[in-house]
Amino acid sequence: GSWKWKWALSLQVTGMVGMTMALLIAGYEQSFIERALGGSTWYAYFQAQNHEWFIQAMIWRQAFGYLFTGGVVLMLWDMLTIGRAEDRSIQVLGHDASEGGVL
Repeated sequence: GSWKWKWALSLQVTGMVGMTMALLIAGYEQSFIERALGGSTWYAYFQAQNHEWFIQAMIWRQAFGYLFTGGVVLMLWDMLTIGRAEDRSIQVLGHDASEGGVL
């Protein structure tokens, strides 16, 4: 029962859902300004890139990306340290050395 994998999974799922939602909002706003309002021109492209909703969605995408990355780092830390606290000796079950045979 390690806490690390639970937090890693939660951070990764939250980060991925957050990035998806932020990109959905940014893409909708960008395509609306570029295609519907601007008529697919370079001016409309740059206007969409500088719109406040697009910029805010990109900031949220980056924040959720950091959250996801934190989950990946935590998962790797958990995977690399798994079993370090174990202190068990190796036991061979069902083998008697006095018989001289192999299982």
